[in-house]
Amino acid sequence: MNTPLSRVRTAHAHHEQLKGETDVALQALYAAIAEARRTGTAQKDLAEATGYSRERIRQICRAAGVK
Repeated sequence: MNTPLSRVRTAHAHHEQLKGETDVALQALYAAIAEARRTGTAQKDLAEATGYSRERIRQICRAAGVK
């Protein structure tokens, strides 16, 4: 039966699935940022490409072990 509660459960399950996919995509982005820094891409260029602040780029790189 298609009750409001069943629609909530379906929407919640869909949200959880998308959340997992978003987490995977975000981790891939972080890995790409760290690799780019490792190979010499300027922090400024990464900030411009992602819209992240330079501080956020530093945080992502530090967490990945990149100085």
